[in-house]
Amino acid sequence: MKNYQLNNYFENIDIATVNPAHYVIATNEMIHRGLIVAERLKLTDINEASEVF
Repeated sequence: MKNYQLNNYFENIDIATVNPAHYVIATNEMIHRGLIVAERLKLTDINEASEVF
């Protein structure tokens, strides 16, 4: 997936319905490619992340 495709996909993720693990992976890929600046998320922290949803 090209950067612009990933960025478009990420911006259109429906946080209310997406699997939290999928969101973590997509977020980490955005960070890895330098498309967003943030701390990498850990898959082991999914329980904490799902409280946000």
